Amino acid sequence: MAEEKNKEWEREENFDLYDEETAAEIAPPLDYEVRDSDTETGGRGVGYAALILAILSLFMVPVWFGIAGIILGIIARARGATSLGNWAIGISIVSLVISILFAPLF
Repeated sequence: MAEEKNKEWEREENFDLYDEETAAEIAPPLDYEVRDSDTETGGRGVGYAALILAILSLFMVPVWFGIAGIILGIIARARGATSLGNWAIGISIVSLVISILFAPLF
């Protein structure tokens, strides 16, 4: 009988040795943001167009393409493509400044 109590005591003691982690059976629901894909793609398309015009303004017709790049860059930023819009505006401004500085030399 003492031997049975000893085994029972060892079993109870061993339960404390196991640190088991349990998970919930059901995960909590996730909240997903609903995105308006028309706004994102429209802004990205305008942003790429602005960037192309800004890069073209470095090589030909810097005043017209530069101004068009700035205007489309502002529109792209308003539609959500902030990075493309900022790059287009920056390159267009650099192109306009370079053309104004070097125009008297040619």
